[in-house]
Amino acid sequence: PATRDIRIAWWQVAVFAVAYYLLARLSFKLTIGESSLSALWLPAGVYLAVLLASPPRQWRHFIIAACCADLLATLGIGGGIVDGLGFAITNSAGACLAAWLIRRWLKPPVICHRIREIFVIIAVGMATAFFTGIAGALISNLVYGVPLLEAWWVWWISDSTAIPLLTPAFLILIHTIQSGDKHPGKGIESWISLACLIIAISTIFFSTRDALFPLHSYMALLPLLWIALRLGPAGNAVAILITATIVLTGTWLGFG
Repeated sequence: PATRDIRIAWWQVAVFAVAYYLLARLSFKLTIGESSLSALWLPAGVYLAVLLASPPRQWRHFIIAACCADLLATLGIGGGIVDGLGFAITNSAGACLAAWLIRRWLKPPVICHRIREIFVIIAVGMATAFFTGIAGALISNLVYGVPLLEAWWVWWISDSTAIPLLTPAFLILIHTIQSGDKHPGKGIESWISLACLIIAISTIFFSTRDALFPLHSYMALLPLLWIALRLGPAGNAVAILITATIVLTGTWLGFG
């Protein structure tokens, strides 16, 4: 049994490392101006969720995985080893500090089924990003010449946006998987509702026929309200991820 637990843990770490790397590369596409600063650092939200869903004794595995993925992502855009390590250490320090503080205020497990849990996650995430942004700003200033205040502001905003957007959703999904609930929502109703949401959001972002259907921007309201009222926290988490994914894709392609 012990061997099986270790194997599962390393499998989870590998999936996390790949997800972190891919999200980091996507985030680097969302840079501001000519700088290398991302306007939305997506790995921050997933990183915090994974740490909150894992016992502290397992954190070292995820920290190593995150640092390696962070470094590889920085090298992939032409960055150096020194600044890559600096960013990796800063990001990990912020995630670990936020997770530790949240676990001090909230009794584990943190599954975001209460408003208080979500409020604490957002408040602590923003507070820790405020201070870790100072370290990130110093590195950006020394390596890339970005003004300190600008670098700090972008760092803080990018983390503070990603945490409310992704951390609660991923915590709910992780808890749903760990609890053995393989069918969040209500069966075929879930699939139909999510399919309608995908069609509505995609139409909003990728349609250019405003004159034919001037109210198409409000198409997503009905499926979002239906999911919120009918599918519960897990369905809401999936809806948030779907909406965020389509919005980011549309913005990246110039449709936002």
